[in-house]
Amino acid sequence: MRSKTLQTILQAIYQWFRAHDGEWPDFDTIERWLDRNRQIDAVQAIKQVPHELLKPLRYIDGRPEPGGKLILTAEGVARCVASDDDIRNLERALQWMAQESRDYDPPPGRAGSGAPITPRQLANELHLPLISEPSSIQRLIALLRAEDLVSSYEYS
Repeated sequence: MRSKTLQTILQAIYQWFRAHDGEWPDFDTIERWLDRNRQIDAVQAIKQVPHELLKPLRYIDGRPEPGGKLILTAEGVARCVASDDDIRNLERALQWMAQESRDYDPPPGRAGSGAPITPRQLANELHLPLISEPSSIQRLIALLRAEDLVSSYEYS
């Protein structure tokens, strides 16, 4: 795949993600956009995006599932224009979560689980603007989930 096509796909996914407050687009949405605006065959192009950049998709009859979410990895997001703030927030969250995890003793039966966190707690620790830009915390949580760094138990 040409690097320009790869960059176009990553950027289209990331722009949707930012515009929709941390919600990942589904395949149909990006397929329509790529076809309409770039005349790119999304089925063939998406198959060639490395899993280091895009989480694996479920396929039905050789096509990505229409409603399947296109979820970029942190590395995929980092390759996108205007993603510096999201990557910086992710790095800061990882540092803070590592410290919290070192200081956390899980309850019986939950060995190996991380410290419970809330969006407000994470936003406060990282000084994210909940009022002026509430989507920054939503995008951060989506990135943490995409990297399998939080579970529903830990994120309460």
